[in-house]
Amino acid sequence: MCERPCAPVDPEPPARRGRAGRPRSVAEASALLALLGDEPVAIDALVEQSRLPSGQASAELIALELRGLVRRIAGQRYVRS
Repeated sequence: MCERPCAPVDPEPPARRGRAGRPRSVAEASALLALLGDEPVAIDALVEQSRLPSGQASAELIALELRGLVRRIAGQRYVRS
């Protein structure tokens, strides 16, 4: 226990932070969501336009899918839910 007020523990290490102090995954997920709409977009186009590594873009898209924010459709294409 601290004798004086303790600083809150940051769950994201500084190396994982993006612009404006947000965790990178939030910034990256936001970037991917901004590229999606009602029309299907191929994952290759999302990777190119977001400038994320393909593995990271895939991981973010899966996380967004699990949260119900995007849907994957045939041919590795994604749309907003």
